[in-house]
Amino acid sequence: MGSVAEGGEGLKGLLCGLVEVLWEKVLEWARRAYQAILERVDHLLLGSRGKGICVEHMRSRWYYTCMGPVRIARRQYRDAVNGGYRYLLDEVVGMEGGSRVTPRLKQVGSEVDCAMPFRRSAEVVEKAMGVRLSHQSIWRLLEQVGDRCVVEAEGEIRQLLETGEVPSEGGKKVARLMVEADGVMLSLQRERQRRAEAKVGIAYEGWEQVGHGEQDHLRRSLWC
Repeated sequence: MGSVAEGGEGLKGLLCGLVEVLWEKVLEWARRAYQAILERVDHLLLGSRGKGICVEHMRSRWYYTCMGPVRIARRQYRDAVNGGYRYLLDEVVGMEGGSRVTPRLKQVGSEVDCAMPFRRSAEVVEKAMGVRLSHQSIWRLLEQVGDRCVVEAEGEIRQLLETGEVPSEGGKKVARLMVEADGVMLSLQRERQRRAEAKVGIAYEGWEQVGHGEQDHLRRSLWC
């Protein structure tokens, strides 16, 4: 029995190691394919660029992706109209503005950030995707996502104030909509303000009965 158990444990360890080796091989293949595709796209952009956009150099850069880091050779252009430098491939991929992180990794990283501290988020991203990002980089990813959300929200508020129209969220219509809102004061640390108000709101269409007999109570029917 001992030899069987020992052999089973050895086989278990071997298979676990096999999964890791195969997964790394898959990621290696995916990184090579990603590099080849993006460099091909960069070549196609060369032929479709607008007037006044001239090639200056070929420059390589690390793209941090969900498959791990990938080094991409792409063209740097000078824009005669604006007088600045551009990387058309970066713009197409969604990595303009000096960012090295692909949009998909930004999304995953920001979702992890919301669930755990920044240092722990960096550890999880490295273990799951093989991408080593500092906790400061993880914090900046969340900040960038938050900034975009703020800009979108401010645009919707301006539209509401200027036109009186509420942005459509899927076209759902309800006979009536009730909104409740409240706030609670929180103490702040290492801030100029000593206290700040956290505001919470809920919107719902009505109520529905839950339970039977003495346990009957009404529950809000949430509006989505």
